[in-house]
Amino acid sequence: MQIRQRFLGFLYSKPRLRKAGREAKRARRLAFERLRSDRYSHPAENELDRKLVNFLPEREGVFVEAGAYDGYLSSNTYWFERFRGWSGVLIEPLPDLAERARKERPRSQVFQCALVPANYSDPYVTMRYGAIMSVVLNSWADADEEQEHAQAGARVHYGETGELQVPARPLSNVLSEAGITDVDLLTLDVEGCEASALGGLDLSRHRPRFMLIEMLHEDRQRPEIESILCARYQYEARLSDRDHLYRRTN
Repeated sequence: MQIRQRFLGFLYSKPRLRKAGREAKRARRLAFERLRSDRYSHPAENELDRKLVNFLPEREGVFVEAGAYDGYLSSNTYWFERFRGWSGVLIEPLPDLAERARKERPRSQVFQCALVPANYSDPYVTMRYGAIMSVVLNSWADADEEQEHAQAGARVHYGETGELQVPARPLSNVLSEAGITDVDLLTLDVEGCEASALGGLDLSRHRPRFMLIEMLHEDRQRPEIESILCARYQYEARLSDRDHLYRRTN
């Protein structure tokens, strides 16, 4: 087992081999999908896509997924697009990943930006990239913890860490450009910046039916998030140890 793990680690530490492995898995998945099999089409962590089925419309819904990565890995909305006919918006700050998401998700509009509050004035945000665990620079209370989080993501996915400036946009600005007013599901997985992202959502114009919000530090994040949502949303369910579902009140 150790020999096999070392061999796989060697393979996936090489960019060309890593890309080849990713493309082979994608080809297998698409082949199964052509046969209407979703065997390899549930990429969400903690089976979140399977759990969301119990709450969401069966067909033709609209999603917004922030922290979309490459459109497949850990996606909460991939299965809904492929097997339920959903469409929507994917938001990913890192340019190479956003480009891969465009290839992966033809029914989605992909925006390459970081989400910021409505009063944020700088056109850019600096990211500390670490694969699927990239974070906004200096957004965590503990700088060492922030750096270790990004480094851990890079180690898991055999990537590198560093800093990169990306466009900054409020969420409602993105939705207006996409031409979307009615949203069935907003899923926020932006590594500790969920409250900041919600600060850019004008709830008088855009009120998603459901919000799935990741909270890495629930004790600190939940009071701030719920103060933004106020009486417009009620707590619906805990879908994992860090993922919380809110339902719009009518």
